Amino acid sequence: MDILEQVKTRLLATKKEEDINITLISSIVLEVEQFILNYCNISEVPISLKWVWVRLVLADYNMQTEEKLVTTSVSEGGRTITKSNSSSSNAENFRVQEISKDTKTELNKFRRPFKEGV
Repeated sequence: MDILEQVKTRLLATKKEEDINITLISSIVLEVEQFILNYCNISEVPISLKWVWVRLVLADYNMQTEEKLVTTSVSEGGRTITKSNSSSSNAENFRVQEISKDTKTELNKFRRPFKEGV
């Protein structure tokens, strides 16, 4: 199951290849994998969660790379000067409460109860 290739293919539908940060995607793929394993209390991500994994990686990648327009206006002597520049939105990585209800439902199908004292 090559999650990285699936994510890249989906991103190429809307972005140029040179605009895609493969290093960041690779890191997020591993982070989301660990999240799924921990959340579900499982040792391996089942094939049935492949598309959930892809969606979570895409959501986190888009959140981290989304650019926001910052606009500053200064009025001086009857003139208004407006400066606009882009800055990366230092978005935090996804959190459980930010995951859609549908995604949580899919993850919960594979969630195992945690054993105390282990």
